[in-house]
Amino acid sequence: MSKLTIYKDNNVINASYRLSLGEQRLILSCIGQINPTMDDLGVYSVSTDDYAKLFNLSRKRAYRELKDVAEQLFDRYVIIDAASLPDDLRIKYKVVVESGTFKTRWVSHLQYDNVNLSLSLCFSPLMIPYLSQLKSQFTKYDIEHVANFSSVYAIRIYEFLAQRQFQSTKSFVMPLMDLRDLLQLDDSKHRLYGHLKSRVLDPAINQINDFSNITADYTEKKRGKKVVSIQFNFEIKAGMTAARNSKQNPYKHTTEAEIKKLAKPGETIKQARERIIKSKSTVKAEANEPTSAETKKPKKPKSTAAGLKHISDIKTRLH
Repeated sequence: MSKLTIYKDNNVINASYRLSLGEQRLILSCIGQINPTMDDLGVYSVSTDDYAKLFNLSRKRAYRELKDVAEQLFDRYVIIDAASLPDDLRIKYKVVVESGTFKTRWVSHLQYDNVNLSLSLCFSPLMIPYLSQLKSQFTKYDIEHVANFSSVYAIRIYEFLAQRQFQSTKSFVMPLMDLRDLLQLDDSKHRLYGHLKSRVLDPAINQINDFSNITADYTEKKRGKKVVSIQFNFEIKAGMTAARNSKQNPYKHTTEAEIKKLAKPGETIKQARERIIKSKSTVKAEANEPTSAETKKPKKPKSTAAGLKHISDIKTRLH
């Protein structure tokens, strides 16, 4: 389980939510088990031992964190852009695009197994499109790069950076109000910018620099004396690679709008998607196979005269 890879739709990266460190760790542990091309998600389980190894915790602390998560995670929700929801789910659950956003729970159910010391969960139906059936707009990273973070804000800010890892300019500006909204920093602990800086930004950047494949810093953008936005700057560390090559994304599908155009009469979106993906895989495999002419074409032998001349040149150099 230590080699888990995280795939998240960018709409979840840019969504507003608040999770504790333990809840974030459990969510990532389960997302890492998902095949991002599957249509339906099942039940995902994390044992106390696997959780402890994955996040370098003692078994006692891992047990305590999972028990705490079991009590709280069901009540956690995420706020997502309504326009990003696929048409069929938008119609089924009567999500109105004009409302701007919709709110959904992360999980539909979860249970702590006191016998096997593990926690199992199912993601809620409206979360499934953002964790599976992934198209081109998603972020991938290895869980090992965030496993040693002790700040939940470090995980979120790392994801903001990883989302932009293939930009030519590794820098972006985020309005302070947007950052507060995305991280749900509306409590008294972070009301003052000085508190946000010392309790959120500085610890997050320090942990990203210490434990991940990214080096980052930030600068404050002010209007007068007031900080109004944060400019994040980052680079992939020397000797380390980005999470994936954007031009060789194995999970990059045709968009849903294009699938609808390519669908055959009577074919569902799911059936059309599977057919198109299978067709692309077949074409790619055939393109990599040598042609019959290439396999049968004998290699041209080296010229005898050229070989003798080469030997003669060597002898001349030796003398």
